[in-house]
Amino acid sequence: MEQMVQLNVLNNHQQTARKLLDISANLMQIFQDQWFYLADVTAQNMLRIDTEQHVLSIANGMWNIHFSNTEPLFQIKSKFPHQSFEKIAQFILLEIPFFTGNFVLQHPTTVKAKTQVLRQTLIEQIFVWVDGESRIEQYLYTISEKEAIEIDRLLIAENYYTQPYLTAFAQQGKQVPLQVELNIKHLCLINSVQGESFVRINELLPIYDQLCFSASALLPKALFRIVETQFLASFRLIDMIERQQDMQLLMQHAIEQPNVLGFTNLMLRGYWQHNDLFSKQNFLNQKCPYWDESQLNFLPIFAYQRTVNWLFKQDCLVIDWISRNIGKPSVPMAITALSFVDTSKIHPQVILLTLKYFRDISARLFVYECHAYAKTHFWFNHPRNQKYSLDSEISQLMHTQRISNSVLYLEEWLDLLQLVSEDNVYIAKQVFQKQSRVMQAYMQFLQKIVDGLNVDLIAFIDPKTHEYRGFFSTLQKQQLSASDFRQAFHHPALNFSRRISVFDSYVADYLVDFFLHDKEVKKSVTWSGLFQQAVHWHQQLQHETTLNKLRLRIRANEWVRLSPEQYMYYGDWQFEELHQLDRIIHESADFNHCLAVAYSQRMSDGEYVAFHMTSQQDPSLHLTLGCLYEYDQLSLEQLKFPNNRDADIHSLNIARLFVAEFNLILRQRSIEAQR
Repeated sequence: MEQMVQLNVLNNHQQTARKLLDISANLMQIFQDQWFYLADVTAQNMLRIDTEQHVLSIANGMWNIHFSNTEPLFQIKSKFPHQSFEKIAQFILLEIPFFTGNFVLQHPTTVKAKTQVLRQTLIEQIFVWVDGESRIEQYLYTISEKEAIEIDRLLIAENYYTQPYLTAFAQQGKQVPLQVELNIKHLCLINSVQGESFVRINELLPIYDQLCFSASALLPKALFRIVETQFLASFRLIDMIERQQDMQLLMQHAIEQPNVLGFTNLMLRGYWQHNDLFSKQNFLNQKCPYWDESQLNFLPIFAYQRTVNWLFKQDCLVIDWISRNIGKPSVPMAITALSFVDTSKIHPQVILLTLKYFRDISARLFVYECHAYAKTHFWFNHPRNQKYSLDSEISQLMHTQRISNSVLYLEEWLDLLQLVSEDNVYIAKQVFQKQSRVMQAYMQFLQKIVDGLNVDLIAFIDPKTHEYRGFFSTLQKQQLSASDFRQAFHHPALNFSRRISVFDSYVADYLVDFFLHDKEVKKSVTWSGLFQQAVHWHQQLQHETTLNKLRLRIRANEWVRLSPEQYMYYGDWQFEELHQLDRIIHESADFNHCLAVAYSQRMSDGEYVAFHMTSQQDPSLHLTLGCLYEYDQLSLEQLKFPNNRDADIHSLNIARLFVAEFNLILRQRSIEAQR
């Protein structure tokens, strides 16, 4: 009903505007002069992109923005060069965001508001062209009494004002109020006369939204590469004007070496014009003046030619992320480790996600392994090592710096590696070998999943991209649900543990402990194997943590069970009473519930009894049965499958019958005890 009222108001306004034009030939002429420019403008031709010529056409070619790799980077050319276009230019330069990637959706309210402003700006710009304001003012000053009476009658009837102001002016020369003048000007605008039929907002919305994400198609390749690296998420055309000199300095580099252009953000602007800006040696030279040392932890960027060679072969997707994250201590370590592995057949998205997965632990893995390797190969007795030692007494005696296997000494361990190896890549490869192997295992595991995907879906394998524009529409094209797609990136559950995402730090946490204890990593290592080891490690860790907490409250390790036998049977089911603290903790860890933490105290105090329940017909069916123990009788409180999933009716009935039979045994025992 409310929508119908709004439509009626809108229609009334449009009808009033048309009646007004019928009264006055002067006002009709002002409208027709506007319509001369706007008659052929539609939502479909309001914003058009010519990807071959790199031109953005606005309002059916009334203005064309030509983009170029040469200065100026863009020019706005008008179909009517004698007319100014400040209003529309201001909107184009300041208000339209161009996104440099397929990022999070724009809010619909924002898109609608911008679209409405664009249409209104165009209308107002044309109104300026026809000198609408001055002409209407002039018309009102010379209005005839007849037209004044008719216009007053119309606008009073439609509630635009209440007094015959125009008649009073025509007859007595009384001043026309400003609000009356503004009402008449507004009624003469194109959108007042044509209504929603002029450049329909609902049709323009998707076109405007698409334009915001079309920078890669609109701009010349080199120019887009520059804005992609200089503006992290989005830019406006005014930003290009303000950074035009910077962009011209980078243009030749963008044409010749576009993949490494992101590193300019780590380089001093004063050197951008140098032809050798991206020479590989600059990444290996500790004294290279090009780098902005305030943004880097240490120089050189990389220690080995092999690593730099690997870097230069990577896709822009990978290198851009590296250039933005190279300041984090673990990132150079992860890159170095991965450079010792053949990644030529791995998708760039997989390489990127591998680096992301290891970015928080690679420095620690390197330090642990370097520490172990140094001790095994007697680096602290090496003639080239006169700087570092592990023992504090030797450190004082030899005036060396004491270091440990803490990541705080990362820079010192890197320096020690350089001292001992003298750039011998073989030694570096040995130090990084274990890390290289586990990273390769992860990468190959992920690539195997990706191989089964449609190419359009690969851009969305990172869970963070699931909020990005195009994710759900791409899934719909493949007739795939979001949950099914996400399940593809989960490890298969072992026993009854929850399913773990391959992007979860679950295995990474284990690897830190694994490397700390200097365990062997075979060449044949697989990520699935590491995941299984991680499951056991997490369970053991949970067991130890829970046991330590419970021992603060529970002194007994076990207590007398109520069951006459260790295993009891009812029908095709086996029941095992849980009366040992260690066994209860394993039950909680294996089946992922809170039995140990929440009920162990009550069980040891004789207030609660729990059973592990297993089907003999289907050994994969396991449940945990919890019972209150009061007045020498059990009462069933809960029955759960692993992960706290509620039991089915059949299992509940079996449990109830078992408890009833168990209570008969308890009564019989009580009677015998009283004799």
